[in-house]
Amino acid sequence: MVLIVIGTLVSLVTILSGLATVYYLFKQSQRDIRRENRDAIDDAVREAQEDDAREINRIRDQLIETRAERDHKQTRIEQLEDLLRGPK
Repeated sequence: MVLIVIGTLVSLVTILSGLATVYYLFKQSQRDIRRENRDAIDDAVREAQEDDAREINRIRDQLIETRAERDHKQTRIEQLEDLLRGPK
């Protein structure tokens, strides 16, 4: 009788220990998944910011080039107007 009780207690302890291990591993995997998700989100945000910065720089360079072309054309127009007016 005592052996049956002891055997049952040992079995229960073994089962509870196994359940505790499974629970611990489950919680650990949840933490790992959250960490991986956080890292993936951080990487995606960083990539998007880098893409935005590249796009902003491209647009800025294009704007500078367009302004330079406009200034050049304006200067040329002024030169031609001066030629049309003739000598002073």
